[in-house]
Amino acid sequence: MEANQTNQNDKGCISGVGGSWIYTMAGPDDSRHWARVDYLSIDLNKSFKASDCFCDENGIANNDMSGMHRKNEFLPDVAGTKEHVEITFADLSNLEKILAMGFESGFTSALTNLEDILNN
Repeated sequence: MEANQTNQNDKGCISGVGGSWIYTMAGPDDSRHWARVDYLSIDLNKSFKASDCFCDENGIANNDMSGMHRKNEFLPDVAGTKEHVEITFADLSNLEKILAMGFESGFTSALTNLEDILNN
């Protein structure tokens, strides 16, 4: 299903169709950051689009940090399924902020953990 309308909700993220997921990211120094994903559209077994934002443990958006948009596509591959992730930001400074927070290594680690789980 495709989102016909999206709008800012009371927690600062963009909302549309689908649900949301609140999760915490733990750093190697035991620091914790909460985030929320709002699913904007889902094409079953093919892709989903979502809006991500930093938040507190209750899902209330952190307005000091801008969110991001993502599209995850699942493509047939000789070895099974390949996932293509496209992440976009409102501007370069928002990307630079999360890179400074360790986004690249954290995202790589999460994908490696997922691969380990799927291989076992």
